[in-house]
Amino acid sequence: MPSVALVSTPTVAPALTVRECAALAGRSQSWVRDQIQSGALRAALVEGRYLVPGKSMARLMQRVRPTRSASSSSGGHLRLVIDNTAHKK
Repeated sequence: MPSVALVSTPTVAPALTVRECAALAGRSQSWVRDQIQSGALRAALVEGRYLVPGKSMARLMQRVRPTRSASSSSGGHLRLVIDNTAHKK
């Protein structure tokens, strides 16, 4: 009898919203919609909302690195601080 190896595979949600995909990818919702429009990410329009198959999102995530942490609270904004308190001598 041949031996069988059990392989653990990550659980993928059957369908994800654009917001959920953006959070997983660490990208904006408009980036996710751009991926849908370009054909890089499959999606179905259901009652006016895109639903992305979990497997399609998993394939995209293997090809694309997140630009920021999904738990980042900064929302991807930069903050510039200028110290103009130095006195000239």
